[in-house]
Amino acid sequence: LYSINYDINDIDSYFLLAYISLSFFSVFCFAESLKYFSKKTFSFRIRPAYFFVIPILILGFNFSRVNQSNIHIFEDYTKSILSGIEKNSLILTYQWDYLVSPAYYFQFVENFRKDVCIVDKELLRRSWYYKQLDNNYPKVVDEIQNEIIAFINAVKPFEREDNFDPNLLETIYRKIMTNLIVTNIDERNCYITPELVQNEMRIGEFTLPEGFYLVPEGLLFRIVRENRYYKYELYDYEIRKSENNNQYIEQLKSMISMMYLNRALYEIQFQNIEAAKIYIIKIQEEYPEYRINPEILKLFEE
Repeated sequence: LYSINYDINDIDSYFLLAYISLSFFSVFCFAESLKYFSKKTFSFRIRPAYFFVIPILILGFNFSRVNQSNIHIFEDYTKSILSGIEKNSLILTYQWDYLVSPAYYFQFVENFRKDVCIVDKELLRRSWYYKQLDNNYPKVVDEIQNEIIAFINAVKPFEREDNFDPNLLETIYRKIMTNLIVTNIDERNCYITPELVQNEMRIGEFTLPEGFYLVPEGLLFRIVRENRYYKYELYDYEIRKSENNNQYIEQLKSMISMMYLNRALYEIQFQNIEAAKIYIIKIQEEYPEYRINPEILKLFEE
């Protein structure tokens, strides 16, 4: 009843505690029922069948609907991104469901590509996150310590529900994102995920440092200093599909298709029609439900 009041898309996970609690207490109900019916005149063979028929029916009716064992798209997407970029790269993102939270597991439990620094743009709004970044990727934030200290001091009143200066907070917050790129780009490749381009850059919440540009490479945008053509060998992404679908899977498939299309448009911009065609074919073969502008398709019919 408490959780259902949240009007958010990812409400399912908020019910986990309720599911676990109900399952736990149902065992006591099961035990008491077994004790009660043990006193009745049921045969020994009938009693177990009586008690297990209901959970078996529930399992039979619901298993295929809730089974997640054949869904690998989030694992494959995260590992593909981590595998497809250079050592010690930096990724600025807020793809919590698709990239950030899976990466916590793969990097810090399986020790898979721990060299890649993934910075959650939205968590940069929280004072505790800077300690985590300093522990996990100390060299990445070494050069922005002055900005971090200024932000932590400015955000303390907000976190304590005191009076705070929202304009000051926003100014320092944006400066941190920009300087994170500026202070790292000479030492490591820096990337951003497509939602920053689609959303934050359009409204001006995130801007590239002056003299920097974006190049679509695989599933990410790489930040570069020169406005020229950058060759890219398509990484062999192995993203497994499943029959189960939900809004997250559909959104992720759309995002992957969009990144392929972005690279195709980039190749077209530099008159590399054959290179662009590779990405268009990949979309048509792997994600046929994704609609491509007919005007773009006409370029390959000639």
